[in-house]
Amino acid sequence: MTYRYIIFADRRFIDKAWLEIRLMLLRSGGCKMVPIPECEVALAFETPLEPARLFPLFEEKQLKYVDAIMPIRDWIANYKIDMSDIEASLAGIAERGKSFKIEVRRIDTDVGLSAKTIEVQLGRKLEAGGFTADLKSPQMRILVALIWNNAIIAADEPRYYNTNIDKFRLFNPVAKESVSRAEFKLIEALEYFRIDPKGMARCIDLGAAPGGWSAVMMRNGSRVVAIDNAALDYEKLSKLGKVEITDAAINAPERWDLLHVKTNVRDLDPAKLDRFGPFDAILVDMNIESDKCAMFVDRFTQLLRAGGVLILTIKLVDERIETHIDKAQGLLTPYFENFKVKKLPHNRMELTMYATKRHG
Repeated sequence: MTYRYIIFADRRFIDKAWLEIRLMLLRSGGCKMVPIPECEVALAFETPLEPARLFPLFEEKQLKYVDAIMPIRDWIANYKIDMSDIEASLAGIAERGKSFKIEVRRIDTDVGLSAKTIEVQLGRKLEAGGFTADLKSPQMRILVALIWNNAIIAADEPRYYNTNIDKFRLFNPVAKESVSRAEFKLIEALEYFRIDPKGMARCIDLGAAPGGWSAVMMRNGSRVVAIDNAALDYEKLSKLGKVEITDAAINAPERWDLLHVKTNVRDLDPAKLDRFGPFDAILVDMNIESDKCAMFVDRFTQLLRAGGVLILTIKLVDERIETHIDKAQGLLTPYFENFKVKKLPHNRMELTMYATKRHG
């Protein structure tokens, strides 16, 4: 018996994602691709491994390039525009006694309705059939991927490792209160790398503007030194705590939750921050090449406590993906260890690197 799954990845990394899946399953029965016509961000595959065995393996391997993976429950070719055949399929997939949530992905489809509108239509039909919707804590998550004329329907349970595709949509209330979209990259990184932000009392945010990453840490109780010569979103950040602004001379008052050092990172003497440390994390989301970014981190590493966390965005300015990873890691290795790299759902043309400061 074989099981079918769908995986999602960024267009730029879909080939690497497929290679990761093949290597992961090499000793567990292998896998075979099931082509999805004209699709660059998803692929399907068959394997003898059932979900109860595949998902723990997927979680253990922590694949770099795969955004999400779900077991396929139905595949409708040439689905009807009125969705009646999809509605019928969902009625057979949903389980009595289990609450559900429907998520829709539109990928290169001619359907004129938005993903949200389709979700509402399909959800109401299931509710009319006696099933119970729960958008916050569903016992069953159902994905409908509309890809050209194919409707691929997948379903899983919360116990399986997965990325919530719907979590950070712009209509989400959390997104409306955010300083910038970049916040969700850090939220995803904290979740994926299993970091408890509440254990980070003091953080440095290099290249902080407009302040999205600083906002995430402030919400979790951290005091943040944000360094950037550009302005931050002081209005929103001030709702999270006391914000103070200084320059490279660091004439700071004693009381603050976020200290914005308004200068270029390269112009600041890290020693001027000694009295605020040691720091628990260095966060970097700068729009520069990975080796230059790593060199800036090296300058501030002395302020980070042993075992402290580094979260660094690696911008991919060209197709040499592994080269950019190796450049950053090579420069950081004398000071850091436990490196991990992940293409997170909110990364765009970039990757996120995690490491911890060496002891001694």
